[in-house]
Amino acid sequence: MACVKEVSRTKALWLEVGAIAAFLGLGNLLAPFAYYGYPTGPSGTRYDVNLHLLGTHLGSIALVLFVLWNSGDALEKFGLRRFGGFNDLALTGLLGILLSAVYLLPNRGSSGYPNFDPLRPTNPIPLVTGVIEVVIAAFFEELTCRGLLVARLEELTAKPWLAVLVSSCFFASLHTYQGWTGVFYAFVTGLILSIAFSSRPSLWPVTIAHAALNLTFFVQLK
Repeated sequence: MACVKEVSRTKALWLEVGAIAAFLGLGNLLAPFAYYGYPTGPSGTRYDVNLHLLGTHLGSIALVLFVLWNSGDALEKFGLRRFGGFNDLALTGLLGILLSAVYLLPNRGSSGYPNFDPLRPTNPIPLVTGVIEVVIAAFFEELTCRGLLVARLEELTAKPWLAVLVSSCFFASLHTYQGWTGVFYAFVTGLILSIAFSSRPSLWPVTIAHAALNLTFFVQLK
């Protein structure tokens, strides 16, 4: 009976991972094709884009949190724990240095978004919504790619390296709108963040480092 229950749990966890990955990833895989069908709009449209993305990310965060809570596992397993003082602070600093080094490599566009020409804000409102959005986006991606995928795949495969690799590939797929160069940089970023989370399962260092990187790019778009 215990063996049957274990098999049922394993299937349920695979279905959980697959459903979340499909729900959150499919739209991003199709996103690059959307640009071929829509002309570039006026700068003011970026305000609507920010609000749309903010709503999408907040809804997705709520969905993932519900799935994790409903699983019955402790939320600490997925990195949702108190900030760990000096250790988390030191890891955050190290991640900041590593990510800065990655994005200072040659041939990197000044905006950090190769092959992608975003609509630039022209008034304070989209700047405020934009700052909020890039921070929320960082938490959403870390909750999903590190908190959910790394933790679940480590449990299902008992191979941390495989969990790191798969979660990094999924993270890269969320950045297809940035072109192949952006996908590559996102994959490298994903590897760094996933290794850090696997070593110390706390969402705060990876989220803070990721949000700081997003904010750096956003400021460059002004």
